[in-house]
Amino acid sequence: MKTVNIEFEGFDNLGEEIKKLPKKKEILALIFSGVVDYLFLEELRVFITSKIKNVKILGTTTDGEIINGKVIERKTVISFNIFDKTEVKTKIEMYKGNLEKSGENLAKSLIEKNSKLLLIFADGLKTNGDALLRGVNRVNKNIIVAGGLAGDNKNFINTYVMNEQGVVKNGCVGATLNSDDLIVHNDYLFGWEGIGKEFTVTKADENKIYEIDNKNIFEIYKKYLGEHVIEKLPNIAVEVPFVVQKEIKYSRACIGKRKDHLIYAGELQNGDKVKFGIGDREKIAQKEKKLLKRVSNKPIESIFIFSCMARKNVLKTDAQKEVYNLSKYGKSAGFFTYGEFFHRNHKHWLFNETFTFITLSENEKTPVKFEFLIENEETECDIIKKSLITFINTTTKELEELNKNLEKRVKEEVEKNITQEKILFLQHKQAQMGEMLSMIAHQWRQPLNTLSTTCAYIDLLTDQEEINREEIKAATAKAEKNILNMSQIIDDFIEFAKPNHTKKIFNVKEAVLNALEIAKAQLIKKGIKVHTKLHSCGVYGNKSLLEQTILNLIINARDAYEKKNTQEKPIYIRNYIKGNYCTIEVEDEAGGVPEEIQERIFEPYFTSKGPVGTGLGLYMSKLIIEKEFNGKIEFENTEKGAKFMIEIKVAEDDRET
Repeated sequence: MKTVNIEFEGFDNLGEEIKKLPKKKEILALIFSGVVDYLFLEELRVFITSKIKNVKILGTTTDGEIINGKVIERKTVISFNIFDKTEVKTKIEMYKGNLEKSGENLAKSLIEKNSKLLLIFADGLKTNGDALLRGVNRVNKNIIVAGGLAGDNKNFINTYVMNEQGVVKNGCVGATLNSDDLIVHNDYLFGWEGIGKEFTVTKADENKIYEIDNKNIFEIYKKYLGEHVIEKLPNIAVEVPFVVQKEIKYSRACIGKRKDHLIYAGELQNGDKVKFGIGDREKIAQKEKKLLKRVSNKPIESIFIFSCMARKNVLKTDAQKEVYNLSKYGKSAGFFTYGEFFHRNHKHWLFNETFTFITLSENEKTPVKFEFLIENEETECDIIKKSLITFINTTTKELEELNKNLEKRVKEEVEKNITQEKILFLQHKQAQMGEMLSMIAHQWRQPLNTLSTTCAYIDLLTDQEEINREEIKAATAKAEKNILNMSQIIDDFIEFAKPNHTKKIFNVKEAVLNALEIAKAQLIKKGIKVHTKLHSCGVYGNKSLLEQTILNLIINARDAYEKKNTQEKPIYIRNYIKGNYCTIEVEDEAGGVPEEIQERIFEPYFTSKGPVGTGLGLYMSKLIIEKEFNGKIEFENTEKGAKFMIEIKVAEDDRET
């Protein structure tokens, strides 16, 4: 194998250089052009194919060119690779919507049993590299894949790829090197480190990102990189990519901007964790030494380099040193890409911000001695940058630890609050049970009196000389009816007091009437008259808990009348549907809530009833309505008293249309 790399200086000069090439059967011409001009590329293609019989061409536009250890820009490099034991196949694949299918078609057309390498150059602005490589992976996941996305000198307008048959801008080109003797080695150098806060991708569609942390993608860039970067997207985002840590660490660089999203060279999935990344020159230098040691053990006759344009823009002279150091091991050619194709761990990857390369040799030979030729000198600016990175990462770590501790404390406090609420609920329940026992006594007093009278009457009848069986029967029936009524009262109270947490759709009207039935006897004794205006209204929740809340508001109105010497003691209970909500109102004319305690009436343990009050009634009512029904409870003073309003979302079928 022999490699001849030429910097294009005109067609006459190129013709003279072609004449010097060995006359071999298999020649692959790799074209890396910083001249992003269709007519020029087409003319170059026609010229080369006319001068070299059966030549194979694989070419791309660039964001910088590489030739024998030197980095140039807006020039054209042609690498003629003359093979002795290798056959070359090339193909153009035009995109037809499904990029996975395009990758699959390309691989099926090119890969042979003895294929050692698949080179792919693809349109740099329309290609979702991940999707394209998934298609290749379907056909063969073990072949080494290299190459990258075409560039256009950071203009993000048009890119072109080509083979010996044509030049295209909406597709990809590929070439396989097929041989039993070709030795191929690939490697890469990354070195970008995630800094600062970790974000979560929350709305993505393949390589289009709409939201990060449930915020518009532009808001994230504006907040964390500054408002000035928005107008410079996508250019600036290429240099500050998102870094992702999965099986391996890699990055995703922005290559396009739309109204509501950004387009990246590769995909990010919903749920992916990302950080903004920055190039760490010290780590890159350390890894470069290890990489060059690995390379020095390989037989090398030619080197193809595919490095990200961001390395050239961010690392500047260090990026040139990477190219120079590697090129001392063999003749090199390549380009700066908008995304690099790579193979690792039985998978084809799309990289950004990465220095990738392959070495080729058709012959086993003694590897060259390892030598690290140019050190990357640490400047004062590098030291400051390194310090800032350390500062950001350290403070971020401290904040993350603080957040973890806060989360733990919040969890503990929440558990405490839950326990406290259970205790409060139990205390409230006990207080209500006391009220219920009092109500049972009121409910039973009349039936017991009637039952006592009936028993005395039956006793009187049995003392008579002639027993009137019909009268005894009637008296017994009356006694049984009273006993059944008393039994029903107990059943009603048991049902009310059950610790039942079943939720279902129930009728608000029925719940209010049940609460009133329980309190009826006591309200009559206190001279309180209840006026109702109730409508059927279905809500979802625990019926017993709503009954408890209504009963509590009725008891509060009853107690308020105890302090007010008035003849009329009305309580008004009404409900109505408005929109999606059912409102229940409980109103009295007992003077209202004093201004000085209005802000505290829903606090736990606050009571205006003195030693007889628990201070839990309204607090628990608020807790029940807000937590169990996802509703709200409020109050207002009216002209004569207080009005409490409960608002609960109605069940679907009962909404107003």
